[in-house]
Amino acid sequence: MNDADLALGDALAEIFSAIEAHSESRPKRAGTMRLWKMSELADFDEKGGRWMDDPVGLALRHGVKGIGETMAETRSTDTMREIAEYAARRGGHYGTRINLADKWWNGIKDVNGDTWIA
Repeated sequence: MNDADLALGDALAEIFSAIEAHSESRPKRAGTMRLWKMSELADFDEKGGRWMDDPVGLALRHGVKGIGETMAETRSTDTMREIAEYAARRGGHYGTRINLADKWWNGIKDVNGDTWIA
């Protein structure tokens, strides 16, 4: 990896750390899990429910996506994976961090036209 790759990896690691800290600071929800009908979920999303539910967490996750999109403009998915692994090793829970990149980079096309598949 070159210096620019390392800098993007460091930025991604900071976002991962912020996501982890934010998740830890949110109150834990006790009780049962809610099951949604597809129509209810679509309505919730159309009205901005994901943003109202956790605006900071969602904004941070969009930061992960933004870094992925930025990298994909000039890098291959192989290089993106190397940068994500570098960032995931810089603290926190490796598996959680890799899963965040994998989820939020799903569908991004790299410089070669290859698509990141989660």
